[in-house]
Amino acid sequence: MIPLPKSVYAIRSLLIALAFLPILSHAQDDPPKNWQLTGYLKDMQTLLFFNESYPAIQNGSFALVDTFLLDNLVHNRLNFRWYISDQFTFRAELRTRIFYGDLVKASPDFAGLVDNVNNDYFDLSLVLLDENAAVIHSMLDRLSLQWVKGDWEVTAGRQRINWGISSVWNPNDIFNAFSFTDFDYEERPGSDAVRIRRYTGFSSSIELASRFFTDFDEAVIAGKYQFNQWTYDIQLLGGYAREDLVFGLGFAGNLGDAGLKGEATYFLALPDSLYEHNGKPARDAFAATLGLDYTFAKGYYINLGYLYNSMG
Repeated sequence: MIPLPKSVYAIRSLLIALAFLPILSHAQDDPPKNWQLTGYLKDMQTLLFFNESYPAIQNGSFALVDTFLLDNLVHNRLNFRWYISDQFTFRAELRTRIFYGDLVKASPDFAGLVDNVNNDYFDLSLVLLDENAAVIHSMLDRLSLQWVKGDWEVTAGRQRINWGISSVWNPNDIFNAFSFTDFDYEERPGSDAVRIRRYTGFSSSIELASRFFTDFDEAVIAGKYQFNQWTYDIQLLGGYAREDLVFGLGFAGNLGDAGLKGEATYFLALPDSLYEHNGKPARDAFAATLGLDYTFAKGYYINLGYLYNSMG
């Protein structure tokens, strides 16, 4: 087994202490009423199996043999909210992870790969440790100020703009798309953006959002209208996203006793978008998903999803 650097033990002990900090803060006789601190600490181990892919010498000759890689991830999260007044709320959430194991050791610049993921316009992440088989990475994935008054809501800063409806794939999630196979990230990534929402009824609202950008080719500026019709929640969206005009539709409701959700988005390439990556001409794209979920009487849950992507 690869020995852990002493610095990893020290930081891991600090994360354990930080995980218990929210509990201690609530244990006071008279806790502050205008702020809240919560968090958690968890550990996830991963085994990666490779069939006939590891080079080795067997019986005096070269051969590819079976092997596996063992990896460990310690994840600490701190969620802070400061209720400045009845109208203003400040939010900051810190995500700190310790990566340790064979995959880290076998991956050149593992720290650089981790540091480039989920950062948006602002660089709010820091590599605390980068050694042979261990990387410690910390990141603010939420940092925003929200103003609420009456039917209006304005949020500026790093936030989750969750326009997706379906449980697995989300073509409508044009701001901060995610992979459902990322089991360690329940909160999902955020975007550095400004979002304005106005509630027009009990189940209807109009929303405008824009990512921060310096190059218009990377901009995402869009609007969404959400309402309820025929017992279904329906949303329509449109805007500009990374050199494409975007038009989307989403719905969620019931089909008998089962839940039915769907999304579809059309990406219309603008004439100025001459080339995509690999030098291929830009072209339109269409993505749609349909999902069905059902909960049985004994508590069993099943979820089926289908994705169509014209890009293949």
